[in-house]
Amino acid sequence: MNDRFSIKYFDRTEGMLRTEHVYADGFLHCLYNSRLGNLSNEFVFRQKYVSQLYGWIHNQRFSRGKIAPFMQKMNVNADELICEIEDFTSFNDFFKREIDLSKRPINSNPHACIAPVDGKILAYQSIDP
Repeated sequence: MNDRFSIKYFDRTEGMLRTEHVYADGFLHCLYNSRLGNLSNEFVFRQKYVSQLYGWIHNQRFSRGKIAPFMQKMNVNADELICEIEDFTSFNDFFKREIDLSKRPINSNPHACIAPVDGKILAYQSIDP
């Protein structure tokens, strides 16, 4: 995976600059930065049926084969999973996974903003109560 579509951010907890990788960055780079990509994006990928087809494909059992490679590329910690990778019914099912809260406890501070997702909040320097 290259860094064409990587997102650089400052991790306040660690006090260092980090890089958030974007899955399928090569495809996205072509889609948004080439004439052929722009045309295919305009006339194919923006169509509702393409999104529906993509969702249907990733709801099928055969899509489970994408889970392990995705976890590896995106550095998803398998130790936090409650069930085994083989137990997911589809690639989409993996995105609704439960995690072991003993390995990733929720902040109990009543003044903390909890965002229970595998992602980063990158847009706000501070949040006004």
